[in-house]
Amino acid sequence: QKLYTQETFPCNKNELITRVTQIWDEIDMEMLERLADSVFKRLDLVVKNKGGWIK
Repeated sequence: QKLYTQETFPCNKNELITRVTQIWDEIDMEMLERLADSVFKRLDLVVKNKGGWIK
């Protein structure tokens, strides 16, 4: 099973740019920020549990 098909990534550069722009526009920035925030909190926790710290 191929992960990336011709439809997913068109060869035409303009089509590709349009597709990426569409995907980018659909991303909810608030959701992205919450996700990044939770990732950093988790990382911080893991590092502290191992006796280290994040600068």
